Amino acid sequence: MKDFKKTKKIETNKGEFGFCKYNGNRYFYKKVDNTSIEINRYKMLSNYYKVPKLIDYFDNTIIYELNDSLVNYTIHEYLYKDNIYFDINCILKQYKNNLESTYLISEDKLINKKFYCDRVYFLQKYLNNAIFNKVYIYNYKEFDIYKIINDTFIKISSDKELYSFITNGDPTDTNISVDGYFSDYECAGYNSIVGEIAIFVVSILSHGSYFYPKYNKKVYIFRPYILKEYNKYKITINRRNNKIDGKIRVPYKNKNLLLSYLEFYNDILANNIKDNVNKYLKYYLIMRVLTPINVLDMDESDINTIVFLVIIFSEINSISELIELIKESDLL
Repeated sequence: MKDFKKTKKIETNKGEFGFCKYNGNRYFYKKVDNTSIEINRYKMLSNYYKVPKLIDYFDNTIIYELNDSLVNYTIHEYLYKDNIYFDINCILKQYKNNLESTYLISEDKLINKKFYCDRVYFLQKYLNNAIFNKVYIYNYKEFDIYKIINDTFIKISSDKELYSFITNGDPTDTNISVDGYFSDYECAGYNSIVGEIAIFVVSILSHGSYFYPKYNKKVYIFRPYILKEYNKYKITINRRNNKIDGKIRVPYKNKNLLLSYLEFYNDILANNIKDNVNKYLKYYLIMRVLTPINVLDMDESDINTIVFLVIIFSEINSISELIELIKESDLL
């Protein structure tokens, strides 16, 4: 009988994870449906990126080294707590090395398709809801939200080939430490560059500071500070009938981080790869804004913010334009 005892457990709609004592030592554990799939993905990622050690596995439980930086010193802590140092180059160097092996791959063979084409059912729900069957005016222009979402549905659902490379597949602020370690290996493997960019940008720009902690509180039990403060990071939008007034307001550290990240890709990607990314970028940004949280479960003011983000991303046609959008944003 293995000497295994859970000391802190978190259960979410994605599964169970937490801290444990195993053979007298403290570790991180995760329960999964299929240990062999996750372990194989972990092993693939470990050949290319910094990851904690795999300690053991049994039944549906995997035990990993408890890496303090992935608990207390992630990008999330850097952004929303004081006196934490982070040099993004410790991440970008790992990406640069792996971008040397970039391939054009059918999306149905990519792991991060689960966040995109596997979730178009969200868009179908929205298209059948009166909230999104409206035309809004922003900056004196009309935006048909139904058409934008329907166009996104068509593009995300379509068969396509995307330039891809090996990543952890879910690059949110809580999955990457300030010393360059990656966690969460459920989606590790070949993932689309455009999908990677959309997940990271939305996490740093709007969702990691506000929407995720507000609507997925269980995941932030390790981060009680953000549960007390997320309202101060809300993007404030004024809506009067069908008119929306607003501007992205981004904390200083978030803005600089986004610009460093996007300029890295804009500079390093070959033109043919960048053309492929630019072709689909707006649709993947919009898809990430509209998922994984069901927008229909949000407060009305938050739905207005989501609509605003959909509008501004619908005008983005390249990484360069996304960089300019971030540059023009106001600072919190």
